[in-house]
Amino acid sequence: MKLRLSQKNALWGFAFIALPVIYFLFIFIVPMVQAFYFSVLNYNTLSTQTHFIGLANYASMLEDDVFWTAIWNSLRYALVRAPGVLLISLITALLFQNITRGKGFLQTLIMLPFMTSGVAMAWIFNLIYSRIGPITALLSDLGVQNPQLLTSPKTALYAIAAVTIWGSIGYYALLFTVGLNAIPNDYYDAAKVDGASPWQIFKHITIPLLNPTIVLVSIIAVTASLKNFDVVRSMAANGGPINSTLTLPLMIYLEAFRRMNMGRASAMTLVFFLFILIITFIQLKLITREVRY
Repeated sequence: MKLRLSQKNALWGFAFIALPVIYFLFIFIVPMVQAFYFSVLNYNTLSTQTHFIGLANYASMLEDDVFWTAIWNSLRYALVRAPGVLLISLITALLFQNITRGKGFLQTLIMLPFMTSGVAMAWIFNLIYSRIGPITALLSDLGVQNPQLLTSPKTALYAIAAVTIWGSIGYYALLFTVGLNAIPNDYYDAAKVDGASPWQIFKHITIPLLNPTIVLVSIIAVTASLKNFDVVRSMAANGGPINSTLTLPLMIYLEAFRRMNMGRASAMTLVFFLFILIITFIQLKLITREVRY
């Protein structure tokens, strides 16, 4: 049977759509279903036997104080990292708007930390934060007593967050730069003719028209903060001192690959997924608003 041109185009369209659908199915949906299956089993990777235990893994997880500590640490980490990297990246992108010479070189330079391996960056900052590192020497010169940032429960998580903020500025600044370049210059020219101050232009033109980019970047930043594992693992080992840097991804890793309790780790993974989903939904409700031109 000979197909018409429209039918051939439709078949090609379905063929191209099928590829990402199959990818999404096998990379996301199948592992999620498998994780739920593991979460209702007493599944130890060192044992050849498993048996159904229902919601016992979820019950023991919710009764574990360390689990709630990990939840709180993940929230603290995101509440520090996401606003910090967004603010600094937006300021950086605004500064780039006023640079004419060497702009490409500077943007490439600021992207280098983001392109660096998180593990490599963590080891570099382990040395910087160490007893013989420049940060410790500087704080000592300023009169701070025993400035061991990674060994104090009060500062360890924030010291790690500072590293990931520094490493992500280039990426988020690039996203903001794309959003700023998409704003027509006519709005700025009209505002200047009307005598608007730079702050008024920023408040009433830049921020409202940049809102779609802000929403996108905020969701990416918060999600990346909650999921961050490599830097936290490399700088905090097992979540010390005193579980002050134990985030939920790190706890899932320790449960699955140190304690070999894959069933309980799978239960934590599903709860973590719902946790990120709820946070993302709240973000969309709080920061999404209609912009009238």
